[in-house]
Amino acid sequence: MNAQITIFVHIPKTAGTTFNRLLQDQYTRDQIAYLHDDPSWSTERLVKICNHPQSPVRAISGHFPFGLHHLIDKPCTYATFLRDTLKLYMSMFSYIQSSPVIPAHPKVINMNFQQFMECEELNPLTSNIQTKYLTGVPGRFVHQPGSQYFSWNPGDYIPNLEVAKRNLLTYFSYIGITERFHTDLTAMAKQLGWSSPVQKYAENETKRMKPSLDSLNPKTIQRFYEKNVMDLELYRFAYELTNERR
Repeated sequence: MNAQITIFVHIPKTAGTTFNRLLQDQYTRDQIAYLHDDPSWSTERLVKICNHPQSPVRAISGHFPFGLHHLIDKPCTYATFLRDTLKLYMSMFSYIQSSPVIPAHPKVINMNFQQFMECEELNPLTSNIQTKYLTGVPGRFVHQPGSQYFSWNPGDYIPNLEVAKRNLLTYFSYIGITERFHTDLTAMAKQLGWSSPVQKYAENETKRMKPSLDSLNPKTIQRFYEKNVMDLELYRFAYELTNERR
């Protein structure tokens, strides 16, 4: 079976959980390599299954950076969502605080949002994370299952804004914007060739109260902008690109 495989790069806190529910509406369970909750997945196992001539896999989803297609000997396309960067980090902060299974939870639980943004140890999570995911490294792929992505240290995954933009332009059949998730569903279904009706699911919201934009002091806002120059530009670029493709 040489049908195209859709690779969903699930950037944390961008409505990807909802997207995964849609994948399950469109494909049978054996057609999805759902990497999030199964620790038995490894890069080697995934590539072996996908490259088997009779593999049923049509979609791969997980918290991993761009680049997996370099290891798969079948046609691939990509999909992802990007989110307003400040809203992403506010949601991430609340999610970590409310989830004891997340490795960073003990460190973050007693922080305020300003401390979260200023913590040097958490820089891999709080600086240009969307650009890191979409830059990738050719020929290299790292998969971390479950909650481990909140301790993800990108290592060689250095953010490169121009590379991330080029990847979006070249490899992604579908780019969604979280802030208009439901209105983008029709375009997504068309671009990915989905035939089943697209259901509208509620986004996965954390129970803990998120900090409000009005509550953020100027120092916090300044630090956020300093750390996320590339993500802010990438989001603007993706937003305009999706408008052109609609």
